[in-house]
Amino acid sequence: MLAFMVGLALFIALSIMLGAGPTDAITVVLVPIGIVFVVSMSVAIAGIGVRRLHDRGKTGYWLLLYYASRHG
Repeated sequence: MLAFMVGLALFIALSIMLGAGPTDAITVVLVPIGIVFVVSMSVAIAGIGVRRLHDRGKTGYWLLLYYASRHG
């Protein structure tokens, strides 16, 4: 989550510095790249969490409970 927030802040700062609008080339290129990066990192982090839970003899569904309680 921290990586997402830092990336979003950097993207916003870059857009403001360059004066980019929603149809400018930098926005059109960087937004899809950012979305792919965030989704891939989220899947990787969740996979690591599930692996650690399996090491402790628990199912991966405990990770859903953790995220629901932290963000609910």
